[in-house]
Amino acid sequence: MDCDGTRPTVLARRAGMTPQAMSELVGYLEQRGYVRRIPDPDDRRGRVVVYAERGAHAAEVGEAFFADLENHWGAVAGRDRVKSLTTGLTKILNADSTPSTSTA
Repeated sequence: MDCDGTRPTVLARRAGMTPQAMSELVGYLEQRGYVRRIPDPDDRRGRVVVYAERGAHAAEVGEAFFADLENHWGAVAGRDRVKSLTTGLTKILNADSTPSTSTA
């Protein structure tokens, strides 16, 4: 999620989910105290999802875990290789998922 909150439709697109499924997930996480829905500061008609205290703590724990994991992999395979791998995977995740059909 973005620091100032993210609209559920954006979260759904980023996660590759339908907006309806994301709405259910946000509701589930909201009931358990991980997120809150607040008015969108840019458009009061809309809502954005932000971390609740419990969710912010969980995100910090997750970030620390993955930083430790990346450091471990860097020690095993080399920091440059791990950086190259994560950069490549990020490009794949952000790419259009429709394969091109070139006839070359």
